[in-house]
Amino acid sequence: MKAGVIGCGTISKFHVDGFREAGCELAWFCDIDPNRSKAYQDLYPGSKTTADYREVLADPEVSIVAVCTLTSLHNEVVKAAIAAGKAVICEKTLGMNAADALDMCLFADEKKGFLSTGYMKRFFPALQKAKELLEGKKIVSVYARTYQPFPGLYLGDPSQQKATGDFLRDYMGGGVVVCGGSHIMDLLHWFCGLPAACAGQLDTVPGAEGFDRDANALFWFESGAVAHFEAYWHEYRRGGFEQNGWDEEIRINCTDCAVTVNTPLWHKPENNAARVSFMDAVSGDYREYRYEALNSFTLHEIEEVRRVAEGKAPSVDGWDGYVADVMIDAVKEASRTGKKVKIAYHEAMPRK
Repeated sequence: MKAGVIGCGTISKFHVDGFREAGCELAWFCDIDPNRSKAYQDLYPGSKTTADYREVLADPEVSIVAVCTLTSLHNEVVKAAIAAGKAVICEKTLGMNAADALDMCLFADEKKGFLSTGYMKRFFPALQKAKELLEGKKIVSVYARTYQPFPGLYLGDPSQQKATGDFLRDYMGGGVVVCGGSHIMDLLHWFCGLPAACAGQLDTVPGAEGFDRDANALFWFESGAVAHFEAYWHEYRRGGFEQNGWDEEIRINCTDCAVTVNTPLWHKPENNAARVSFMDAVSGDYREYRYEALNSFTLHEIEEVRRVAEGKAPSVDGWDGYVADVMIDAVKEASRTGKKVKIAYHEAMPRK
């Protein structure tokens, strides 16, 4: 299977490695900066480069593409790829907002296309184990946080904060609630089902409206579970189970047990494995599960490539990306209005 990578920025490395490990031939690299695409071409002799993604899509031998552009370009590129008959793995967040994501999902369904969203944290072995441990359990409450070191957002130069904020708002859709919190929202959806309501508050960078550096929310789920969520870009260089400032944890309380998961620094998943612990309220038993440090990006790519080859639907599809974007929009609206927001979904969304 031949693959193309559209957008050769920082995140693209993980998709390139994933395609390679999945047995794909890296055929095309596309970026408006020729230095970025040429760097990959040097690593994969015989591959081609371009600044125009339409060249990649015009190649009939390309079966699958990773869309790693700025989020503001996802809609255009994803729909063009699906129209060209390519399977698509699109980086998160799927859209700039829920309406943007919905447009892509409806288009993919209409064309019977393959659209996967890059929520790869589901594929950590520890997260898979957590899902297994929670099977059949009644979830009561969840505390989920992602604390990420981002020096300068509180103590830095205000003009630089504004410049950073304006860029992320205009091209990525927001700040930490999008760039960091969306992964946690996807996992909350995966573990707890669909949220029905939300209350939330965003702390934004002064002078950069729409750029949040701390996001708090309560989600009420259709299953009856309640989750407290926080995504926080902080100034601290230590903390978390890796002691590097990255502190990401989800604690899930059930009627008869509790499951806790921790994930490693996002761009160095090979350094430490994600971990999961289980506490049984009846027996008092405590167990901790540790696994080999594996790259969840690669595991996700391998799974989706396998599904494309077998003609199956994506493991993490566009609608999963849509739900995360709906949750982000709900937090933004709750913060703006100061009210609890009822969450609704498009009637075309399949109920899993």
